[in-house]
Amino acid sequence: MLFIKVEISGSMSLLTDALDRILNWLQQNKPSYAYSLQPGLAYEEIEEKVKNLSFRLPTEVYELYQWRNGMIDDDSEFFYYYRFLPLEEALQLEKVVSENFGLSLPFGWFPIFYFEKEGFAVIGAEKNTESSPVLNTYLSDDIRYTNLTNMIQCIAECYETNAYYIRVSASQTLLTR
Repeated sequence: MLFIKVEISGSMSLLTDALDRILNWLQQNKPSYAYSLQPGLAYEEIEEKVKNLSFRLPTEVYELYQWRNGMIDDDSEFFYYYRFLPLEEALQLEKVVSENFGLSLPFGWFPIFYFEKEGFAVIGAEKNTESSPVLNTYLSDDIRYTNLTNMIQCIAECYETNAYYIRVSASQTLLTR
């Protein structure tokens, strides 16, 4: 099997730039969510953890998990209630879904963001690809974004233009849109 190593040091990709924009927004507006983000993983760590998947993950997913390894706090939100899953948790969820519900796609899907029984996932592939469509897994597997980079750029823009914001009330903190 051919492996493509993603190097995110040096010049920043569009994906990493958008992720950093979201991180900056969270640090300024909801520091506890920003602190919930775990340090990124080395490429070799990611490859070791995903080696038993029946499909290949797009390069964008490797870049995402090299940037940060999800959120450790179950109550944290990366965007609009959705938590960025740590790689180990995403692997467990993928396994449970594939074993109990079967795969509705030829190469499966891999969850990245999750809230209750809904999430966003990338489509797996037989061979290495740069990117893949992002599905919303609520009730059906609808394609919502052409790729992970476009999704993350959209989220960053929503935060920066206040389409997403955190409202603090007397009893709770809400992320609204």
